[in-house]
Amino acid sequence: MANKNVTLADNPVAEETVTSDDGLVDLFVDRDPSDDNPNVVIGFNGKNYVMPRGEVSRVPKYIKDEYERSKRAQYKADKTVAELKGIKAAN
Repeated sequence: MANKNVTLADNPVAEETVTSDDGLVDLFVDRDPSDDNPNVVIGFNGKNYVMPRGEVSRVPKYIKDEYERSKRAQYKADKTVAELKGIKAAN
């Protein structure tokens, strides 16, 4: 299949590519205007998965789950900071 595969960056010098489609799902990593890095790295159980921003990658489901969990956590943190700034500005 000609899908974009995830690169395992355990060793940046000798990269290994996941080629099996068993258990892989599509993950779109959105671009982040506040971050110039063209890739996002997710580490899980000692392996680092490097995915390009703005593209769909084929990843294990647990990597997609972790990416979505981190996005929810960042949203909640940003919301809390905004609320605290609003409270502080009102005082």
